[in-house]
Amino acid sequence: MDIIDEVTPICSAEMERIGDRLMKDCESRGMEDGVRGFLGDSFARWMDALADEAPGESGPTCGRRLSRNDVCRLAVAMEQTFAVRDAMLVSIIVGERCSSRGFLMDFMACPTLPGNARRLEELLNASFHDASAGPDLDRCDNGVTMLFDIIGLVPERYQVQPLAVISYVLWWMGDERAMLCAMRALALDEECSLAAIICSAAHRRIGPAWAEGA
Repeated sequence: MDIIDEVTPICSAEMERIGDRLMKDCESRGMEDGVRGFLGDSFARWMDALADEAPGESGPTCGRRLSRNDVCRLAVAMEQTFAVRDAMLVSIIVGERCSSRGFLMDFMACPTLPGNARRLEELLNASFHDASAGPDLDRCDNGVTMLFDIIGLVPERYQVQPLAVISYVLWWMGDERAMLCAMRALALDEECSLAAIICSAAHRRIGPAWAEGA
């Protein structure tokens, strides 16, 4: 199912213009207001699509699609700051009941605030160590589908972090494709630390606590 309103590939020049806009917004308005203004609407649509359910179908329903502009902004922001990448990851593996979109937006805008950093770390640790914290398969499928569709539109430079997030989600779900996605991310950028972590975990057959009791 199509979840992006236009599927024409996005060129590097267009992505770079969007990236320059983010940098200028942060310089003129400050980091917090710049990130909120740049990502607010796009991240809201991302969260809506994550939560969408389509009985008997895979992926979000067509009423909650990302726009081409959303794709550009999300991919650029993930490439420019790990805080956005990490928030996108948590948005997939942790439902809004435990991790609200308001908190995730706060983290992306102010990742160095101790309370924000500590809360995100707690969420990631719980997803790994809590045996009852199994995956919401519909939410994970929606997130992975959207990220693959984003990867299909953007230049290779902007594919690295979405691939790393996909590899983490697939690893967390116990999906053997995690290693392949992590290796693809590393082939594009050998310094992608998240992909390297997943490669190591998958190779050593380390998984989250919920999978050990499955």
